[in-house]
Amino acid sequence: MTIDELLDRMSSVELGQWRVYEEAFGPLGPTRGDLHAAQVVSAVVNMLRDPKRGRPLKLEDAKLHWPGDGDPEVDVDDQAIIVQQLAATLGGVISVGDSG
Repeated sequence: MTIDELLDRMSSVELGQWRVYEEAFGPLGPTRGDLHAAQVVSAVVNMLRDPKRGRPLKLEDAKLHWPGDGDPEVDVDDQAIIVQQLAATLGGVISVGDSG
C-alpha cells in the first residue's frame, strides 16, 4: 500500500492515534516480531552459556538493527565476513555472492 492509498483509507488523526498506541503498548507488525525473536535468542543463549565466562546476552544485543532506525549504517561487506566466519566455526562454508 502506498502512502496515498493509506491516507485515502485512514485519516491523519487515526494514524496519529495508532502512533500513540504503539508508544504506549509497543510496536505493531514486523518490528514486534523482531523483538519477540530477540527475546527467544537472548533466552536460549543465556540458558546455554557458561556462567563463568562472559556476561549474559542483553535483549538489546540480540535485536535486529535496520538502517534508518537510529543505528549507524550497516556495512554489508562486514556482515558477509561475519556470516562466513560463523559458518566456518559451525563447519559450513558460505561464498559471498551465492544466489541460493
